[in-house]
Amino acid sequence: SCSQDKSFSLPCPIESPSSACSHSSELAAPLSCDVPLQVVSPKRSFGEILMQAWIAVASLLAFIRLFVSQILLHRLRRSSREAPLGWQESLSKTCPVSLRISRRVRVPMTRGLIRPVIMIPEAYEYYLEAECSFVLQHECQRLAQNDQRWLALVQVAFCLHWVNPLAWLAMRRLRLAQKKSCDEAVLNAKNPPF
Repeated sequence: SCSQDKSFSLPCPIESPSSACSHSSELAAPLSCDVPLQVVSPKRSFGEILMQAWIAVASLLAFIRLFVSQILLHRLRRSSREAPLGWQESLSKTCPVSLRISRRVRVPMTRGLIRPVIMIPEAYEYYLEAECSFVLQHECQRLAQNDQRWLALVQVAFCLHWVNPLAWLAMRRLRLAQKKSCDEAVLNAKNPPF
């Protein structure tokens, strides 16, 4: 027999003779069967769980590597100051880029994809101009080779292949190869700074 119920249930496809003879007001109301509708959640396979974990870790790595580094760069820019005019002028001839001095960095570095900046540690202010010239040429070479853009592209691939231990090794080797390439280009330059 069918009854009127507001819970989840299937509509009664066939009217029983007793319901056909009931009042017309009951016929106007929707009929439902006593069979409750069960919501069955699909069982996930082990492969689906692994895929979801892989995507979650890849997304987290991408967020950390690409967005957090931009936030850190913004903080470094705010806490730094412009380099002396002599350095800026000598640098603007070879590579037009912002040159800043910061006490938060320990080694010279080039950061930024859209508006690159060269960060120099405060201690470098007291070095001889020739020594600093080598450092600046090295960082300018990084910009000329588009090292930051290549590194960003490789980091995206790394985030997708984070499970593979060779990806970790390849990322480290790429950074070392980029540094070595810049050093070689500076040392092989026709006009050394000394």
